[in-house]
Amino acid sequence: MHDREGCPQRQRQLLDALELMLPDQCVPILVTDAGFRRPWFQAVEAKDWYYVGRVRNRDLYLDEHGHWQPIKQLYQRITSTVRSLGEIEMTRCAPHSVALYGIHQPPKGRKYRRVTGSIARSKLSRQNARREQEPWLLASNSSEGQNRIHY
Repeated sequence: MHDREGCPQRQRQLLDALELMLPDQCVPILVTDAGFRRPWFQAVEAKDWYYVGRVRNRDLYLDEHGHWQPIKQLYQRITSTVRSLGEIEMTRCAPHSVALYGIHQPPKGRKYRRVTGSIARSKLSRQNARREQEPWLLASNSSEGQNRIHY
């Protein structure tokens, strides 16, 4: 583990190590959580691999009027069935195009309980609860139907 989360140099080293382990003709699809950002996606694309990664919070996208908006603006367009939101430009400082998909699962009613049995109300617990209630926005460099698994 590196002392700095999201370190692009360490992420590239991870991809290089993974490449050495994979067979020559293997083209993986890497699935990542929201901690991975543009440098990771670009490093995966540079190897001609595919990614699916969750985007949230402070990520920006270019709307149809040419304005940069927080990705949270798209939450209202997401339903309980998987929906393609099309190709969008992300990241204002170095825009790159991704295929974006969204889904919102209904709350499961889970509550984190402390040892005493009471519901935890710490800041971290509340942040985690909010995160789990957000819709999922998944970015990919693979457009719809482009990749199919063949046996």
